[in-house]
Amino acid sequence: MSGNPEERNPYRTPPMPPPSPWDYQMPRPGTLTAAAVLWIITGVLLTVSYGSAALRAFLDGNDVMAAVASVLTVAAVVIWQLGRGLRHGSDNRTALTVLSLVGLGLFPLVLAAIVLQYVPASRQWFAMPPAETTP
Repeated sequence: MSGNPEERNPYRTPPMPPPSPWDYQMPRPGTLTAAAVLWIITGVLLTVSYGSAALRAFLDGNDVMAAVASVLTVAAVVIWQLGRGLRHGSDNRTALTVLSLVGLGLFPLVLAAIVLQYVPASRQWFAMPPAETTP
């Protein structure tokens, strides 16, 4: 065989692209997607409620309550962002669980999200090595 490209590829078809890294990665389980959506909903609800409480306390002149509600609003935004990260593959389960146990949302949503993010399918997905990317 010579170095002539026509001899190596007589049909003149373009070379196959390398396989996508997602072809080797197990798809995200539905339980993890549901948990992430529940965390995002919880974060949004808490952000709105603590934010309005902070604004109300500020307008009433209660500086201490306004400061506390502002800190809780920031924590609620953190829950929201960690939930988004969980949806995209970041293992934020421990941080989300700790934030919820501290008392930043004792909702049935939080309980369901905690259970869903630790079911066997979700644990197995996080235990997998990341997909290798080709240069």
